[in-house]
Amino acid sequence: MAKVNFFFPGTSVAPQNERDVDSRDSSFIVSIMPQYAHSYCFSDDKTRYWVGKEYSNEDFSIKYPHLKNEEDLVNAKRIVKARTGGFYPLAETDVVISV
Repeated sequence: MAKVNFFFPGTSVAPQNERDVDSRDSSFIVSIMPQYAHSYCFSDDKTRYWVGKEYSNEDFSIKYPHLKNEEDLVNAKRIVKARTGGFYPLAETDVVISV
């Protein structure tokens, strides 16, 4: 059994919801995610899993030129448009689950 922590827009560190799960399968975890959660991680793993669409900085700048100078995104190598609609810079170890 593992603990999964779900993260929501507006929170940067603290998880808002924690659940015990028997499976680490991403399709299972996404199916039990609260409606407004955008990412999750397991309590025993530093990898953060985002649900959305990933962009390189170059592709992001082309598709969303009006956002390319946003402070949090300007130096990001990878950016995710989360299923909740927001854009977030990705860490090297972050994984994006496409929707």
